[in-house]
Amino acid sequence: EVTCETMPLVRVIDTADDVILSYDATTKALALSKKATDSYKVAKPDVKYAFDTTAQGYIDLTSQMSKESVLKCDETTGKVTWKNEGSTLVDDHIVPVIATVTFENLSVVKCIINVTIAKDKPTQK
Repeated sequence: EVTCETMPLVRVIDTADDVILSYDATTKALALSKKATDSYKVAKPDVKYAFDTTAQGYIDLTSQMSKESVLKCDETTGKVTWKNEGSTLVDDHIVPVIATVTFENLSVVKCIINVTIAKDKPTQK
């Protein structure tokens, strides 16, 4: 079983290309920028993670998985787990994770994070 983190790749910018939300390596959590809290006066958003089940890479991988294999994405942390139990993957599969960032009474932003399942180890790009 191997895992990878997608949360560090979530980043929301505004139309002026200023960061509004990004990963803080010290706290290991998503954090609002000063502009987000001072200018936009937004509260910490709700973030949910899920696979894009319509993506070809997801469809191809799940159709080749053995019954005992595990592919999951934690809805609250974005942690992807891949456990290959008997499948032999011939190709890499890009399985997108969508981080849906909801700023209450403002906007909903979707960040797409491509996770590559290569043999039995996922990596993010």
